[in-house]
Amino acid sequence: MAVKREWTAYEKQSLLKYISELKKKGYTIKEAAKEFSKLNPHITPGQARVYYYKLINETENFRKKYLQRVWTKEENDILFDYVDQYRNKKKIEIFDILSEKLNRHPKAIASHYYSMKNNLIKRKSKYYSEFWGTFKPNQFKSLFSKISKIQEIYEKALEIESILQKDKIITELNRELNEARMKLAMFE
Repeated sequence: MAVKREWTAYEKQSLLKYISELKKKGYTIKEAAKEFSKLNPHITPGQARVYYYKLINETENFRKKYLQRVWTKEENDILFDYVDQYRNKKKIEIFDILSEKLNRHPKAIASHYYSMKNNLIKRKSKYYSEFWGTFKPNQFKSLFSKISKIQEIYEKALEIESILQKDKIITELNRELNEARMKLAMFE
């Protein structure tokens, strides 16, 4: 069983300061934690990253004060645009970036994002279940019959198209044959 490591006050302060400085330079928290662990080999990058998040969420003098307010459509658009734009980044990093832009706590952003996403999935599944629920068993038979007829018509259209292509080729060959006959007649 792993022993929980105790962080010294110096390690806590240096971790917060180091990662904050690297974030200003454009590093992700994961990259900054990796750099911090190079300076402190007894701390793994994972430990540094996890403890950094714990510190900024629990330490009173580093906690930001966020007002609770209703999400606007513009904020929702920004949230989903960022998630779409930075889909190769981890969500926690995106929410951290957005916390500064939207002046909201990263956990509140994450909660809202996943809530919106789940509600959307529920609405879609409810719509589709209601849609399919409106069909009666004999309507399914009719629907599949229509689909098979459309498939037959499509296949016939492809066959007709290939025949028309053959007719064009035959017409072109006849024209070339007639031209060749005319040239042959001119030589005779």
